[in-house]
Amino acid sequence: AGMRTQVNFQSKTKFVELPVCGDQILAADVAAAVEEAFALPVAFQRITLCGREVAHGALCAAGLDSLSCFRIVLRLPGGKGGFGSLIRGQKKHGRKVTNFDACRDLNGRRLR
Repeated sequence: AGMRTQVNFQSKTKFVELPVCGDQILAADVAAAVEEAFALPVAFQRITLCGREVAHGALCAAGLDSLSCFRIVLRLPGGKGGFGSLIRGQKKHGRKVTNFDACRDLNGRRLR
């Protein structure tokens, strides 16, 4: 027995059939259905339900109905910041710099 529910990705809504075990749905089944419906690999999916992220190994909350809508957003790699972040961090400590040999501004120009 399955349940038909909505999946929303980039303003496109599709209805997908999800297998139900008792009254629970596995997040892995949702991810597989999204991959099939939108051709979006599981590694790039962030699945949310009612504003909360659903972990891929978790069970979705019981009591879902056909009005429940899973929202999919892209999981993109991010970093901790670049050179500008380093300069702003040093500014907070208030250290006085006397060696300007390799100093550059945020645009990459050498300071003299």
